[in-house]
Amino acid sequence: MIHVLPENKLSNDVITSRFPNDDISSFLSVIGINSRPVVAEGQCASDLAFVAAKKIFEVTDINPESIDLLTFCTQTPDYRMPATACVLQDRLGLPKSCCTMDIIQACPAFVHNMATVHGMLVSGIAKRALAINADTVTQLIHPQDYSLIALHGDAAVAVVMEAQPMSLGGMEWFEFGTDGSQWKRLCVCGGMGREPYQLALRPRESGMTQEEINHSYYLKMDGTAVFHFAIHRIPAFINEVLQKHGNCIGDYDLVLLHQANCLMVDMIYKILKVPKESRFNYLENVGNLSGVSLPATLSEAFVQGKIRPGSRTLLCGFGAGLSWGAFSIQWPQDMSVHALGEMIAPWPMG
Repeated sequence: MIHVLPENKLSNDVITSRFPNDDISSFLSVIGINSRPVVAEGQCASDLAFVAAKKIFEVTDINPESIDLLTFCTQTPDYRMPATACVLQDRLGLPKSCCTMDIIQACPAFVHNMATVHGMLVSGIAKRALAINADTVTQLIHPQDYSLIALHGDAAVAVVMEAQPMSLGGMEWFEFGTDGSQWKRLCVCGGMGREPYQLALRPRESGMTQEEINHSYYLKMDGTAVFHFAIHRIPAFINEVLQKHGNCIGDYDLVLLHQANCLMVDMIYKILKVPKESRFNYLENVGNLSGVSLPATLSEAFVQGKIRPGSRTLLCGFGAGLSWGAFSIQWPQDMSVHALGEMIAPWPMG
């Protein structure tokens, strides 16, 4: 697997200079982020995905023609129609017999993507899958919303997967949760069926002011409610599913969480009583990568030698929806995983 970051970086110094009338230094220190990768104008999530997939093919000598399933999990597709996975199929030179699909999901996106691919592989529907998570959430943030600007970065992760006997290791279980009654806590309301872009041309008829319409096309977050949800629902959820499967935190060599911000992640670790040696953060220089956060953290954990043959890893993502999910991995004794780590995607790209 590999995680790809755009070339541009947005530092805390730049953010502070953009908001000279706001004292945001304490906020920046609490979230634990020093810089974040940001796509250039015209650069899309699929561009980062393309670089990640091409690099995997080059390094592993995997033939693109052998891929029969492509999943592209994102909140920021290239188009409303068609699915971006269809565009990537042609761009990557995958066979026309390849099944392609977009999966629209937020911060627990990696769990949903892995569960979808896992199900198709073990059922025999597919034999070799290319699973990609990619988000460019910075494109959805209002230029004056420093709280979200300071949190988010852009990235993509690509993984090639095949089925193997469970006796050799693999994904042990998946669990999910959703509370759709809280969907407004973290959302972009404008631009689709409920609030189509055409409303911007007739604000009086829509019953919304021009300012309300403009802001509806940007990411909105009720930070207090989301924080409360994360530190209460997620530890309880993890404890519930561990009990269901006869596991405990101590059974896992590594516990990886969605990297929302440093304060939130550290609090969840503390509530769960995860030993310090089983914790791992990948946040300081990339920020909250939204649906790419969890797989990018896993990729970096590989690079830093945190994943050992025969070890077990628990992964949990949570965010917009409000939705959450977790899964368990038993790593094989014979590790055939190619951990390529971090790569920078320049723009423009050939």
